Amino acid sequence: MQNNTYIEIIRPSEYVNYLRKYYIMINDFNHGTIGIDETVKVELEPGDYEIYLKIDWCQSNHLKFTIHEGDRLIFNCGCMVQGKSIWNPLKLYYYTFIKKEEYLFIRRDENNNKWE
Repeated sequence: MQNNTYIEIIRPSEYVNYLRKYYIMINDFNHGTIGIDETVKVELEPGDYEIYLKIDWCQSNHLKFTIHEGDRLIFNCGCMVQGKSIWNPLKLYYYTFIKKEEYLFIRRDENNNKWE
């Protein structure tokens, strides 16, 4: 029997970390990785959870959520250093060494829409 209670994490194409995967951490347990242009489905039991992403010594914000039986929640993720900021050494330094807990981001898509 397939579990119909799950989350989907969507990572769009981005130049920074192109060849790297992010670790998906739910309640401090590794639930796999997500690569560039990937959508990962994680089946969960109904309950309260905390999710964040990791890469090396950097990570994302910690996001708490509750999932109920039959829910399908969608999260979008990526790196804070995007676009023209890739070429800005101060911004790269800032997120890599000073705000390393915000180098990545994960956000709940309240509309449950996939990024296209």
